[in-house]
Amino acid sequence: MSDPQAEPYSYDLVPYPDKPYAQTHPDRLATIARLFGMTPPSIGECRVLEIGCGSGGNLIPMAEALPDSRFVGIDLSEAQIADGHGVVRQLGLSNIELRHLDILGVGPDFGKFHYILCHGVYSWVPKPVQERILDICASNLAEDGVAYVSYNTYPGWHLREMIRHMMRYHADRFTDPKEQVAQARALLDFLGTAAGDDEVYGKLLRRETRLLRGLPDAYLFHEHLEGVNAPIYFHEFAERLAQRRLQYIGDAQVAAMYSENLPDEVAATLKRVALGMVQMEQYMDFVVNRGFRQSLLCHEGVALDRRLRAERLEGLYVASPLKRVGPDEPAPNDAGLKFQHRSDERSITTKSPLLRAALEQLEACWPGSIAFPHLLATARERMGLPTVDTTENAARIAKVLGTSLLKCYLAGLAELRCTPSPFTTSVSERPAARASARLKAASQSGVTNCRHESVRLRDLDRHVLQHLDGTRDHTQLLAVLKALVEQGTLVVQQDGRPMASGQQSINDLAEALDESLGRLASAALLVR
Repeated sequence: MSDPQAEPYSYDLVPYPDKPYAQTHPDRLATIARLFGMTPPSIGECRVLEIGCGSGGNLIPMAEALPDSRFVGIDLSEAQIADGHGVVRQLGLSNIELRHLDILGVGPDFGKFHYILCHGVYSWVPKPVQERILDICASNLAEDGVAYVSYNTYPGWHLREMIRHMMRYHADRFTDPKEQVAQARALLDFLGTAAGDDEVYGKLLRRETRLLRGLPDAYLFHEHLEGVNAPIYFHEFAERLAQRRLQYIGDAQVAAMYSENLPDEVAATLKRVALGMVQMEQYMDFVVNRGFRQSLLCHEGVALDRRLRAERLEGLYVASPLKRVGPDEPAPNDAGLKFQHRSDERSITTKSPLLRAALEQLEACWPGSIAFPHLLATARERMGLPTVDTTENAARIAKVLGTSLLKCYLAGLAELRCTPSPFTTSVSERPAARASARLKAASQSGVTNCRHESVRLRDLDRHVLQHLDGTRDHTQLLAVLKALVEQGTLVVQQDGRPMASGQQSINDLAEALDESLGRLASAALLVR
C-alpha cells in the first residue's frame, strides 16, 4: 500500500463500483451524534475528508448538495482519481479536491475536518496503514467532529474467512483478475454441490454462493481475493481507539446497538453479564454472529449520553417508509392499525391515536421528512386536539410521540435527519434534478438520488432525467421524447411491451412522461 510503484495497484486493475453510501453522509453522522448528546458541527458549512474515495462516487454528490462545505478525498488508485477529476470538471464543482495519495501521506498540513469518512478500507490494508487511519482520526478530526470507519469483524468473519482462503488458494494460480473471479465463483459452486445437501458445511457454502451471485465481480475480487483482509473483534477495535484518546460513539446503524431488539431472555442475560458498553456490544456480536461494523468515533473528552431521549427529536426531521395496511375507511380511534415497511415484511401495529396520526402523515409525504414539531402539531390536529394547550400537557404529548418514534427508529421503521429533505416529491412546472444525477444517467442506469442512495432507473426514466435541468416545461420535455423516439434512440413501452410506431401518439408519450416524472419524484431525484 505504501509503495505505489511496486506493482500495478489492484484498484487500478479492477476499479471498485462508483456509488454513494448513505450511512456515511454527514447528516447521518450528525444526527446520531445529536441523539447521543453531542453538539456536532453544522453540515451546511463543514470540512469533510474521505479516506479511500475511489473516483468520488460517494463524495462528489455530497459536495454538490452542500456547496458551502469543503470536501477532500484521497485514494491510491490513480485511474479512479483521474475519473473523479473528469466528473468534477464536468459539474463545475469548486468545493472538492480529489488527490492521488497514499494514506500514509496524510499529515497535519491537511488541517482539521469536522467529518472523516473511511468506508471499505480499514480491513483491507496492512497493519501500519490501519494504524495511520486511526492516527488521522485522532490528529485531523476537529474537537467536536465525528469520524466513520467501517471494518470486517469477528465472529461473523470466521466462517467467511475460511471460504476466502479456499477461493484465494484456487484463484492464485491465475493472473488475470477476471479469470480469478470466475474461477473463485466456480470453486464455490463446486464445493457447495460436493458437500451434500444436509451438511452444515454445504449449507454455509451455498449461502455464500447465493450472496455473491448477486454482487459485482469487483466486490468479490476486493473482498475475498485481495492479499489483505484483516477482520477484528469489536473490543480490540475499541482498545485501539482508547490508545489514541478516541472513543466509540455508536454504530451508523443505531438499531444494531440495542439489546432490546433481541428476544427478552437474551437481552436480560446480556444486561446481567456485560460490564459496560464495549462488553455489551461485543456479546451482542457473539449472539448475532456479526461480520461487519460501521463505527462512529469522536475524541475522548466529548461527553456522550447514549440514553435516547424524546426531547432530542425537537430539532430533527422524521421520515418513515411505513405504509398503512388494511381498509381505506377510517379505523375507530381505539382500533389497532397495522403499518408495514414498503420494502419488506417488517411492520408495527398500534392502538395509539397519536402515533397512528403521525404515521399516516409520514406516509403521505414519504420519502420526504417532516420537522418533529410540525409532525406533532399535525398529529394533534388529526386527533382533534386543541391547538392551544398547557405547557405541561403539551410536553407530555410530545414525549409520548417522541418515545414512540424512537422505538420505530430503533426497529428500522423510521428515519431521522438533522436537515430538511433536499428534494421534492411533487412535479413542478419545470422539474429539475441534480447535475450529477443527470450526468450519470447519460451513461448508466444507476444514479445517486437526493437521499444519497443509489437507485436504478428504467430506460425511459434515464432519458427523461438527463433533460431535467429546470429550463424545460412539460411541453418541451414531450418534444424531447418525441425526437428521441423518432431517432430510434428511445422505445416507449406500453403494458410492458414496446409500442408499435403507429401507437406512439403524442398522447401515449404524454402519459409515459407523466408516469416517468412521478417515478423520479418518488425516487427522491427531483430538487426543489
